[in-house]
Amino acid sequence: MQTLQWNTGLSMKTLENRAGAYLTGDEIADAVMEYSGALVQEQLTEVVEIPFVAKPGIIRRVQLLIGWRTEVNAIKDGVHGNELEDAELIHELRHKAERLRTPSGDAPFSEADVDEFFGGSDY
Repeated sequence: MQTLQWNTGLSMKTLENRAGAYLTGDEIADAVMEYSGALVQEQLTEVVEIPFVAKPGIIRRVQLLIGWRTEVNAIKDGVHGNELEDAELIHELRHKAERLRTPSGDAPFSEADVDEFFGGSDY
C-alpha cells in the first residue's frame, strides 16, 4: 500500500485532461508527465492511478490515460502550503519512464547478419 504524505511549504500542480482537472503534488505531476512523454516516444498508452485533492482535506484517486494520442497538461498552481507526495508512485513512474528511454538492444537484422545467421538455409 502506498503512503501519502504532505510536505509543508511547497506548491502543487493541476493535471488536466478532457475528463477533468486534478490537483496533486509537483513531483507526482512531473513524474506523470515524464512517463507520458516516454510513452509517446514509443507510441504506447497506459492508465496510471494518482492521488489528488478533491476538496481541502479530502484525498481521492483518479485513473488517467496517458501517452500516445492522449492529452494531459500540468499547470503550476498558485496553491502554497502542503504538497501531496507519494514516493512509491513517483519512483514507479520514473522507473517505467527510464526503462522506455533505455535502448533494449533490439535492432533489425542487417544483410550481413542475415547471411551469417541464416546462410545456407531457405529463409
